[in-house]
Amino acid sequence: TIYPGLQMTAKALYDLNVAANLGFSLNDVCVFIPAIFAMPSCLFTYALTKEVSGDSTAGVVAGFIMAVIPSHIMRSVAGGFDNES
Repeated sequence: TIYPGLQMTAKALYDLNVAANLGFSLNDVCVFIPAIFAMPSCLFTYALTKEVSGDSTAGVVAGFIMAVIPSHIMRSVAGGFDNES
């Protein structure tokens, strides 16, 4: 299933790229979107776990697990945009 949100996000980021004259092609934007979104997901996992548990060590462990869990890695590698993994 293809959801339009990913394509619309890529287009919006590409438009920002063109407006800022950064020089990335649309292909570059599409290749790096999964890897770019992987970082905030690990940080949000850390923050949520720290908030819920009240322990920053638990947050670090949860963020690390999110960073190395195979299902997250498969969906967040550079180039995973083409079939949405």
